[in-house]
Amino acid sequence: MKDHDGSSHQKKPTKLRNLADKTEAFDSLHVRNAEKILCTGQVCLGSIMQLPTHDTEPRTKEEILLHATDFLEQYFTSIRRLNSDAHRTRLESVQREVISTGTYQLTETELVFGAKLAWRNAARCIGRIQWSKLQVFDCRYVTTTSGMFEALCNHIKYSTNKGNIRSAITIFPQRTDGKHDYRVWNNQLINYAGYKNSDGTILGDPANVEFTEVCMKLGWKGARTRFDILPLVLSANGHDPDYFDIPSDLVLEVPLNHPIFKLFETSKHLKFRKFETYVQDLIQSEAPQIYKMVVYERGHFYVCGDCTMAEDVYQTLKQIIQTHSQMTDKEVEAYMLSLRDENRYHEDIFGITLRTAEVHNRSRETARIRMAAEP
Repeated sequence: MKDHDGSSHQKKPTKLRNLADKTEAFDSLHVRNAEKILCTGQVCLGSIMQLPTHDTEPRTKEEILLHATDFLEQYFTSIRRLNSDAHRTRLESVQREVISTGTYQLTETELVFGAKLAWRNAARCIGRIQWSKLQVFDCRYVTTTSGMFEALCNHIKYSTNKGNIRSAITIFPQRTDGKHDYRVWNNQLINYAGYKNSDGTILGDPANVEFTEVCMKLGWKGARTRFDILPLVLSANGHDPDYFDIPSDLVLEVPLNHPIFKLFETSKHLKFRKFETYVQDLIQSEAPQIYKMVVYERGHFYVCGDCTMAEDVYQTLKQIIQTHSQMTDKEVEAYMLSLRDENRYHEDIFGITLRTAEVHNRSRETARIRMAAEP
């Protein structure tokens, strides 16, 4: 057997050694992997932001059957019915459907399980801690772009939730033969337009100049300001795309201000609604679950942000642990240090993961100085 880069390897367990406590374990899950991976036996590329491109061709029946068999095994394992009569009957039904049509339809429970599983297993998504709370909107019944637009408006309204963000996914009909695809052309649902001026300068968001030109070719006319909300560009059942303006009441924007440049306060385009939800507030709202995860389930805690935010989160976690465990200040501080020593508490500040005591303490002190200087 060969890796996707052509290097040969044998299907055997890989020995993993924990450098912290010198324990060893053997991983055998990788031999069941049906997808190509970036890493090889010699080089680990897991920390590199290298997102794979999507294939444009539909999968073959053989590929679909391989993935379907693996998925159903995971699904029935999750409900503790692996190799049951229901499992075997469902697998046989899927096999017949794939052979006759080239694809198969997930049941609603399978769809919800699959969506949550995909988010949980995402290699580079820090938000996946919320995977079990993902709201799945099954919109496979939709057949038109207007139906897609209505579903996406519902998605935006549910997810933004007046500023108290909720995780959701809206699922449209799957690819079949590659000629009847349902597509959302936008790279994200709400974005600002970008216009290229005759002198080469850009008005608005430079990242969206090309897509803005696509929208204009479809007939959309923006107001040519710095903050024009782009329309949703959607195509259904393989047909040409249509564009839809997003209702203004669904667009929640954040105000910007600057201590020196008053333009931020006077510009009519920047007087937006503001809904502040700080990460420490979200942590506090989930305090019992977080305490259980960290203390009893030996979970890992990963913080990504600036020094001030990291200090706020650190102090919040300390408070949660102290409240639920009745530890003294010294005991909870020692426990926090043990989390870091066990490699279970990480801080990614300005792109650098802080773990050593020296850097950790320096970042703490920097944050305290900044917070003390604030009015």
